[in-house]
Amino acid sequence: MKMADHHQAPSPSGSTPRRRRFELEAGLLVALSLILYFTRLTDLSIRGEESRRGRIAWEMIQSGDWLVPRVQGLPRLSRPPLQYWTIASIGILRGEVDAVAIRFPCVLATLFTVLLIYAHGRCWMSRTGAFASAAMYATFAQVLQLGRLGETEALFTFLLSAALLVWHIGYMRGWSPVRIWTLAYFFAALATLAKGPQAPVYFAGGVGFFLLVTRQWRFACSWSHLTGIALYLVMVGAWQIPFALALGQERVSYVYLSEVAKRFQNRQILTFASHLFQFPLEIWLGCLFPWSPLLIAYSHRDFRQALNQSSRPVLFLAGCILISFPTVWIPPEARTRYYMPLFPCFALLCGCVLEQWSNTLATSRSRFQSWAVWFAQPLRFAAVTAVIGLIYVGPILSNQVARSRDATLDVVRVKELLPPGTKLYSFGVVHHLFSFHYGSELTHCRWTTDAQTIDPQLEYFCVDVTNSKHKPLPFEWVEVARVNCDRNERERPECEVLIGRRVRTTEVLAKSPSTDSTKSESPSRVGQIEKTARQ
Repeated sequence: MKMADHHQAPSPSGSTPRRRRFELEAGLLVALSLILYFTRLTDLSIRGEESRRGRIAWEMIQSGDWLVPRVQGLPRLSRPPLQYWTIASIGILRGEVDAVAIRFPCVLATLFTVLLIYAHGRCWMSRTGAFASAAMYATFAQVLQLGRLGETEALFTFLLSAALLVWHIGYMRGWSPVRIWTLAYFFAALATLAKGPQAPVYFAGGVGFFLLVTRQWRFACSWSHLTGIALYLVMVGAWQIPFALALGQERVSYVYLSEVAKRFQNRQILTFASHLFQFPLEIWLGCLFPWSPLLIAYSHRDFRQALNQSSRPVLFLAGCILISFPTVWIPPEARTRYYMPLFPCFALLCGCVLEQWSNTLATSRSRFQSWAVWFAQPLRFAAVTAVIGLIYVGPILSNQVARSRDATLDVVRVKELLPPGTKLYSFGVVHHLFSFHYGSELTHCRWTTDAQTIDPQLEYFCVDVTNSKHKPLPFEWVEVARVNCDRNERERPECEVLIGRRVRTTEVLAKSPSTDSTKSESPSRVGQIEKTARQ
């Protein structure tokens, strides 16, 4: 079945020049992405959820269990495991799970997203618009921030935008329906395995809205569509069914819905109203800066009427945005990064504005005509976006590095304090930054007030503390060290892990009556430790 209203890419005569231009522009985009995302990849310390994801990937490699994400042997069910798989795979190739293993899949996904935007733009825009769209995405403020970190957003953005944009590329190019639906659902399934139900909701909503508005709904009612759905179910089910058999269907529901439920925890009217007002401004003025002002053009009727053949692609992109926006606008605890998968659509809309503006000035006798010709050159526009990106990669990133705190050395010193072969116990699940840098097995213990239930072999232990507060332990102990797990330097740490040593009864009796057995053997900062645990 061939689409009756598909668009062909604007191209000059002859296929060879067009292919050469594509290679040149794609090369420029690759170079831009390499400069902005692959340089200084490890300068910033591991932060946020990166250490948790790294620890889970490390445990997958150590245990051989790639089915259930675990932290210290306990299931971690916040999302499906695709990102952990990618980190663990890079870790195996590198021989260790480090900052490169955690971040490389995400920067690679950012590069692929940039190229995907360009490929979509070339189906309905000129070289100028397609290249500008991809370069704009690479220099969106929030993409510069998250596109180089080992968070889920960059990988999820590529997979979900691939599902939407590949579907639309096939629709515009007149691919066979089977090819369109299977490729789209292939990426939708991977996106689901990366983050959960947000993927099928956004994909079905965007595509369904477009087909309904354009009265092409029969395209969805076909065996080809059912083939795509079947592929999606097989891919997701290949992980979900064994997972459900291992942990139960209730845990599957928790994986998919727990993070969604957290967005509605704060139900105060003031918080809800504030979010409704601030969230669109945060997206427009913050996340999409500096290119977001271009979107104002769509509020003018004359601009919309001048779109001509671009109106259908603009309708598809705008529909994907409008259908999905309430899912992050209404929940009061939603964050702007949750909407990053739709940023490629915003980038293409911005590129369309720049193209229309450039074409208008280029055909007029305006004094700004030279500026239009100047912007029409991909190499020059690449230089502009490179300068914008380098402002972040240079001084802004350097400032973040200066303020960040790296716990690596502190954890190394802790390991030096412990006797060789020490088995470190953990009361509760300790902060993931400590467990990631510790890089060895931590034996998990539950909090208890009964000393008889404590493993008699327990000598050294660690526990999360906040401002030196923690639950009491049913034995005498002394403090060995503390590790600050904050992402940035601050006067008083918010997250700390205490490492202690259990004091045996014989040691307590041998001490002087005036000795406080709960007093720490050393100052709280690892760098100031004067006594060693071996004493």
